[in-house]
Amino acid sequence: VEVLRSCAVAFPVLHGPHGEDGTLAALCDLADVPYVGSALGAGAIVTALLVGRVRGKLSTNRLLGLACVVYALAMIVLVTVPSVVAALISLVFAGLAWTATLSTLNAELQLFLHGWVRARAIAIYLMVFLGTQAVAAPIWGPTSTIPLRRPTCGRPGGR
Repeated sequence: VEVLRSCAVAFPVLHGPHGEDGTLAALCDLADVPYVGSALGAGAIVTALLVGRVRGKLSTNRLLGLACVVYALAMIVLVTVPSVVAALISLVFAGLAWTATLSTLNAELQLFLHGWVRARAIAIYLMVFLGTQAVAAPIWGPTSTIPLRRPTCGRPGGR
């Protein structure tokens, strides 16, 4: 709770029993620290509503490039600007970019691949995409517990 009290905002990204059962949210409430887990999802919902129109105006390469730039800028804002409002807004844009990228790649695969190989290729694509996240999880978990000189996780601007 003491570490949480030193934070301006928490961005809960824990999985498993303590990350998904409300324990972390309860600790944030106890420490009177706002948490911003739903802002990313709000961006995803906005994307679902708008990505069709955007695809009609931009080529696939431009859309993917724009999504990468938007996501990178959102992450830069998230870690450099010490404001909860800025964190929430940047997470909405991160969710927008993330969902636009995934939906565009999935749609392009569906359109590009021949029928006889489509199912296998999409299965391999999803296995690689989701599998790399599963392989990286045991690496990032312990990495996130390494003590830092100054805690920056969950604090916009690390201040």
